[in-house]
Amino acid sequence: MTQQPLEMAPLFGILGPLYVRINGTETAVGAAKLRALLAILLLRSPRIVTIDEMTDLLWEDRLPRKTRAALNTYIGRLRQMLGPIGSRIRTAPTGYAIDARADELDLTRFLRLRAAGQEEIGKGNLAQAVRILRSALGLWRGAPLVDVTSSRLQREDSQVLAQLRVAGWEMCLDAEIARGRPQEALEDLNRLIATCPLHERFHEQRVAALHQMGRRADALAAYQAARTVFVAELGVEPGASLQRLQQEILAESVAPSIDPVGRTSRSAVVPAQLPADIADFTGRAEWMDTLGRSLAVDPGFPGSMPTVAVLTGAGGAGKTTLAVHLGHRTRARFPDGQLYISMRGSSQFPLDSADVAARLLRDLGVDPASVPTDRSERYSLYRSLLANRRALLVFDDVRDTAQLRPLLPGSTRSAVIATSRNDLVTLPANLRVDLDVMDDDNATALFTSIVGRERTDAEPAAVREVLRACAGLPLAIRIVAVRIAANPAHPIGAMAGRLTNARSRLDQFEVDDLGVRASFGISYTRLPADTAAAESFRALGLWPGPDLGSAGLAALTGRDAAATELAADTLVSSHLLQCTATGRYHLHDLLHVYAREQAERQDGPGDRDAAVTRLLAWYLHTAANAADLIRPHHLPIPAETPPAGTTPLGFADDIAALDWCRLERANLLTAVQLAASVGADRLAWRLALTLWSYYYLDKNRDDWTAASEIGLACARRAGDRRAEGALLACLGTALCESRRYTEAIEHYRQALELHRATGDTQREPVTMNSLAVVYGELGKFALARDMFAEVRASHVRSGSRQGVGLATANLALCLAELGDHDAAVRHYREALDIYREIGDRYGEATTLGNLGLVYESVGAHRLATEALTDAFRRYEAAGNRHGQAQTMVMLGRCQNRAGDRAAARRSWRTAVRIFDELHDPGAAEPRELLRGLDAAPG
Repeated sequence: MTQQPLEMAPLFGILGPLYVRINGTETAVGAAKLRALLAILLLRSPRIVTIDEMTDLLWEDRLPRKTRAALNTYIGRLRQMLGPIGSRIRTAPTGYAIDARADELDLTRFLRLRAAGQEEIGKGNLAQAVRILRSALGLWRGAPLVDVTSSRLQREDSQVLAQLRVAGWEMCLDAEIARGRPQEALEDLNRLIATCPLHERFHEQRVAALHQMGRRADALAAYQAARTVFVAELGVEPGASLQRLQQEILAESVAPSIDPVGRTSRSAVVPAQLPADIADFTGRAEWMDTLGRSLAVDPGFPGSMPTVAVLTGAGGAGKTTLAVHLGHRTRARFPDGQLYISMRGSSQFPLDSADVAARLLRDLGVDPASVPTDRSERYSLYRSLLANRRALLVFDDVRDTAQLRPLLPGSTRSAVIATSRNDLVTLPANLRVDLDVMDDDNATALFTSIVGRERTDAEPAAVREVLRACAGLPLAIRIVAVRIAANPAHPIGAMAGRLTNARSRLDQFEVDDLGVRASFGISYTRLPADTAAAESFRALGLWPGPDLGSAGLAALTGRDAAATELAADTLVSSHLLQCTATGRYHLHDLLHVYAREQAERQDGPGDRDAAVTRLLAWYLHTAANAADLIRPHHLPIPAETPPAGTTPLGFADDIAALDWCRLERANLLTAVQLAASVGADRLAWRLALTLWSYYYLDKNRDDWTAASEIGLACARRAGDRRAEGALLACLGTALCESRRYTEAIEHYRQALELHRATGDTQREPVTMNSLAVVYGELGKFALARDMFAEVRASHVRSGSRQGVGLATANLALCLAELGDHDAAVRHYREALDIYREIGDRYGEATTLGNLGLVYESVGAHRLATEALTDAFRRYEAAGNRHGQAQTMVMLGRCQNRAGDRAAARRSWRTAVRIFDELHDPGAAEPRELLRGLDAAPG
């Protein structure tokens, strides 16, 4: 039958060959990798696709040597190809996502229309349902993902999409027949059976349509044709439903009816055991559609696997709530019953699988006396009874795969939802969902639905504080919201105040028989008896950082790498720990409170102190190894031997060292803070000083200032005046980078006094150089020039080639500002020779950039462009993103002045992109330059 005309086509299309509409014109995506990348983003929209998932889907077992760099390149190319809508692809800390509204993606529009059609069927509006469902099916343009070269997408997603289309046709044609329009349905059924000859449901619908039209002989012939296909192709007879339809036609002259949920009508008492749905169910929208699609798949022929959805997560994550809500949402698809069993996997006495099978048999109508006593016979009868039924089975709180595997239906049209605190990795499943915490919007929505809009609107700040303490855990949100709702006279702020105390926070998350602490305790007490996992869990409660790598966890626990990874895997599979990336772990905020409670109850002060000291020492020595590569000419801190049980990381090169620092950025500052808080002053100031090289290179000004201030306070508390002088200079540079020049000068002057008082002849010229830099920033170039000349002479005397190079380059900058461009060029070239001699790529890149500015100032555009382009390449080779962005700003200015506006636009756009990826406010400058370029005439 002719499809209904569509409204304006969606912006993105995956229900057929991949397309995107740019400026109203449908555009094919040319490159194969870009098609695959766009398809991945669209299929997972709106959720974020992690780096690991994306690389696995794009390259599978043929990963490029630099996977992240290759992925960044493809993302950039895809954004460029999408042109004005390229900004829809956004970067997140863990991966990428594409922003597509519900009406902009054909898949989402299809699902919404199909749901609307199903709702109309439930109301009895069959004509309206058919119209809507045909509009939904009209969105399909062919085989899904046919032009996407990803074997995993073809193997998994393409199959699910195709089954969604088939299920949509089933629903539409059921409604068409039920409303007395079998002729329209028959036209589509003949076409569908030609393409899907083994889909039994279509054959059943064709037989029913023919008989409803009064063509009894043709209906029986259609049954025989179907039987011939199944016997020839599969070696089996048609299913019970189709056979029963044939018998009804043979036995009666009245056409059997087809109800619009897709089965021949028959009266039967069916189980409906789902617990009551929660009226205030909120959030999880990203999974509801995915799970709904999975449960909508009806294989429809013998030999098919049942649909199995596994929901895993920590205690209190809302697994049961989601499973029950999903069951109620999809119950119309399972007319033969919905069965619910709590498997008590988290209890001391989990249910036996054979006992569960006996109960399910009784629920399905088997006489208790007829339930087999032999376990194998019991399972066989159970599977046989389900063989021709469309039933939903919800197994809640499953302990492990062994408990559930015997209860999985065989070749059926039924579906299974299983929830567990363990991963059930060996269970055959079509879909796995690991429930994380709620995001801020959904957490607020859930809280508001319980407490009420009036109260939440009256105290928005208090609500934010309460939800921050709940850390997105649905159970915690629900408990605290119920407590607040039960006391309307008490302000929300009172609860927020009680939740500020981390040590007693879990006490607030208890109401009636619900409690977050008890929920966590169930998982904790089930850890293996060898205690390694339990000890690791408690140790993690001592670390306040946002996450921890496997090497850091090994230092914290004092175990070797293999034992550490095994313990971590156990905690992850028990959902007491999250693996955020390969070899990196995160403890949920409330689990962190619980882990610390257990550490303080079970581990002595000496053991706890030793664990913290090992980890802090590991960070110090690993950071020192990184600093030696990032800035090999920095002033070293006297080495010390790491404590026993601590194995610092080493790095292949400066890029690897810099990558580690960036990965550990938040943890490095946390380590300085923790060391100061536990009185480890020497560790604190040494780590703060060690981080100077990384902070200077990446311009992490806030972290740099905070770490330096803590380090300075610790050096003073320890009475180490030489360390105090070093930290004063370090803090001065951090303040200078933040343009707090007056404060920087005062810190440098104090540092110089201490250098001279303690005889620190190495740091004195370095600090004087830094002080001269500030004078240059303030426009006092003559004063700065004289100081740089003095510093240069000092380094010449001491033989520090790096010091001579730095002072020479700084001297050149002052000479340029004072108008002596020839002398500036000579000094820059001298500095370049020194940097190349000692292998200082960062110094070389900085000097090339400044040399380019001198050339530009005298109108030598070609030389300026060459120097700046060379500088960008050096920054790129060194992995210095901030330097790349700054250089692009300068290069764009040079290109614009030379009249090449197109090149300038490209350079400034590159600068904006890099600054944005770094979350650096420096993006404002190139954005303003781009606006000026667009506004300029011509």
